[in-house]
Amino acid sequence: MIKRYKITIGNKEREVIILKKKKKNISLQVKPSLEIILSIPMRVSYSYGLKLIERKYLWIEDKLEKYSSVSDVLGIYYLGELYP
Repeated sequence: MIKRYKITIGNKEREVIILKKKKKNISLQVKPSLEIILSIPMRVSYSYGLKLIERKYLWIEDKLEKYSSVSDVLGIYYLGELYP
């Protein structure tokens, strides 16, 4: 089951995807495409997942900043030449 929520991180509104899976652990991922994905077990409520995201706010903000600075690069250097 997939649900999407809007949260505010810093001064930007971000979308969080919460997936319920048949698993035992909770995982929080920030993808290089700046997607925030939280996977939770079927028995855990969505509200608990949102509380977890609030607690991990600083970690999420740090990862988003890291990935956004990488995406600002204009190209890739190969043999001393810049390629887009």
